[in-house]
Amino acid sequence: MRRNNDGSVFFLGIVQFLLVLLLGVAGYTASAFGQGKADPPGRVFRGPPEHVAHGKYGVSAIAGDVDTEVLDRGSARLELQLPDGSTVTLARDGLEKRGPGNLVWRGHEVSEPERRAVLTLKHGFVSGKVSIGQELYEIRPKRGRKHVVEQLDPGLFPGDNARPL
Repeated sequence: MRRNNDGSVFFLGIVQFLLVLLLGVAGYTASAFGQGKADPPGRVFRGPPEHVAHGKYGVSAIAGDVDTEVLDRGSARLELQLPDGSTVTLARDGLEKRGPGNLVWRGHEVSEPERRAVLTLKHGFVSGKVSIGQELYEIRPKRGRKHVVEQLDPGLFPGDNARPL
């Protein structure tokens, strides 16, 4: 350390350097982790889905092009359109990466944590279940690279197969 003529320790330059370094790291950390602003949710469908015929255990269904990259990126939030025209925002609770383009995304509805979602991505196809209150939805691939979101009626299931997520 350098001392000036009166013998006091000359720290000012070092203190200034450390302060600038500390503020720079704190600013980078805040921007890298998105503090202060939330990223918008990734939209599951690339465009507007269309109504399609529902299956044997369904009430209503829509089909459209799914943006599999939104899942593959492990988006923290997803926006899923439902057959009744409403949209639900899901927040990620867990992400299990099994390999390139192969994962399980687990989450819940942002406003209602007990409303659960489990989505699986493999080879460019998505399948899964979303439970919103008493409503149960299934997501599954359809011909032509489209995917179906179908509202199911557990009362139509044979036997006692209506299990929560």
